[in-house]
Amino acid sequence: MIRHNRLFGNPFVTEYGGQAEVGFRSGDAGRVVVRGEAVYQDYAKTGLGAAGKGWRFDLSASYEKQLSENSFVAAGAALELKDARVKDFGYRGGRVFAAYQTGVGNKGHYFNLSSTLRFVDFKDSPPVLDRKDTRFFARAAYGLPVTDNGLKLEAAINYTVRGVNNRVTVTPPPAFVIGVADYRSFGAEMRLLWKF
Repeated sequence: MIRHNRLFGNPFVTEYGGQAEVGFRSGDAGRVVVRGEAVYQDYAKTGLGAAGKGWRFDLSASYEKQLSENSFVAAGAALELKDARVKDFGYRGGRVFAAYQTGVGNKGHYFNLSSTLRFVDFKDSPPVLDRKDTRFFARAAYGLPVTDNGLKLEAAINYTVRGVNNRVTVTPPPAFVIGVADYRSFGAEMRLLWKF
C-alpha cells in the first residue's frame, strides 16, 4: 500500500507498507480475524513532523459474528508500536474496540455503532514529560441505500476524548511538553459509500 497526505497543500507524509489478514471460522456464523500492518512513514524534511519518520506496526485480533443477513457484532484488541527518528515521537500502545450493526426495516437501511478505547505511551526521555494518553472514540451512524448497486448514504455523529497524563521524569532541568492538552470533541458527517 502507498498513502500520501498533504497539509495545507504541502507534502506532509508518504507511507509505504503492507497489510495481511487471516481469518478462522468459529462456530456457525462467527470468525476470529488476525490482522497485521507494517508501514514506513516518510515525513516531509521540514517542520516538526520530520522527527517522526520511522516504522509503525499494528497487530490486532478480533471476533466477528454475523447475527443475521444484515446484522453483525465485532470486538477485539490490538497492539501498536511506532519507531521514530527522534525517540520522543515514537510510542507503544494498545486498544480495545467494538462495533455493532443492525438492519432497520426491510429496505436496506441500517444502524451502526462503533467505539475504540486506546492507550498510548510515548517514548519520552528527560527533560520531556513522560506523556501517556488515553483516547476514546465513539460513532453512531444511520445508512440507507441510494441505488441498487451498493451505493449508500450514511449520516453519523461522533465523540472524541483525549486525556493526557504527564509525569515529571527529571528535575532540574524543568520538564516540558509543547502544545498537548486534554480535549473533547463532537462531530457530524455525511458519507457517500460504494460497496463493490
